[in-house]
Amino acid sequence: MKLNLKNWSFMRLLRLVLSFGFMTAFATQNDWFLFFIGTFFLVQAIFNVGCGGASCTIPEQETKAEKSV
Repeated sequence: MKLNLKNWSFMRLLRLVLSFGFMTAFATQNDWFLFFIGTFFLVQAIFNVGCGGASCTIPEQETKAEKSV
C-alpha cells in the first residue's frame, strides 16, 4: 500500500479529480456513459497507467554491436 501512495504527480491527481467529477455527474444524471468514463479515470489514477507524453513509446531494439559493448 505504501508504494501506491507514493509518487502522486499532477496528472495522477488530475485523473482522480476527473474521476470523481464524472462519478458525481453520473449520480446526478444517471447516465451510464459517465460512470464508465469515471471508472476509466479512476483505474488510471489508482494504478498510475496511461500515456502521458512519450511514456508509452516502444523502446528501440539494440543492434549486435551495441550488445557486445
